[in-house]
Amino acid sequence: MIQTFRLIALSALCLACFQEGSAQVNSNQSEPTARVEIGRFQTTFRLLRTDAVQSELRLTDDQIKSIKILHQNSRMASTSNSMRLNTQIREAADDEARKKAMSEIVANRFQMESTALEDVSKILSDDQMTRLKQLVFQNMGVEALGMKEIQAELALNDEQIGKMSDLVDAYRLMNPLNHSPEEVQNGRSEIERQAMSNLTDEQKAKWKKLLGQE
Repeated sequence: MIQTFRLIALSALCLACFQEGSAQVNSNQSEPTARVEIGRFQTTFRLLRTDAVQSELRLTDDQIKSIKILHQNSRMASTSNSMRLNTQIREAADDEARKKAMSEIVANRFQMESTALEDVSKILSDDQMTRLKQLVFQNMGVEALGMKEIQAELALNDEQIGKMSDLVDAYRLMNPLNHSPEEVQNGRSEIERQAMSNLTDEQKAKWKKLLGQE
């Protein structure tokens, strides 16, 4: 059941590859069983584009200009890689090959987020970067627990990582494209509760610190 659920989640994720920042699905495409919120990808750059975050971080004009260039380069690389992976999915000989390509897309998305943070760290001050990471992880919610650096920071074991992977998939599908606002709020709250129950007290304390909620 879990594997079927995850395959549906990954399939929906693939449909999102070319549509960053938009929750619309092309009317010429067949309707997916479930859909993922497109705008959640590349959270780092999405937040840095907002006036509120730029103001809170007190970004200079030069920093904003440099970040804009980074974002443009990132989008170009993302589009190229997404085209390659989607071709692999369309031409997959069997379900196993298709699932492998889908998993690579998920890993690629997390890698893009990690790379964005690393690149931006060369432009921001240490204090700006600390606050930006807190905002990024807060915005990603449970999804951030799917990032390798977060898992390493929290020292998750293999069993915890496996459970978090399932919860991340469930969190992505629990969105306004598939559910009512009330269902999204209640569903994500329950997923967050399950994610926290999967952590030790020490790991919970580290997670709160990463979120700036000490």
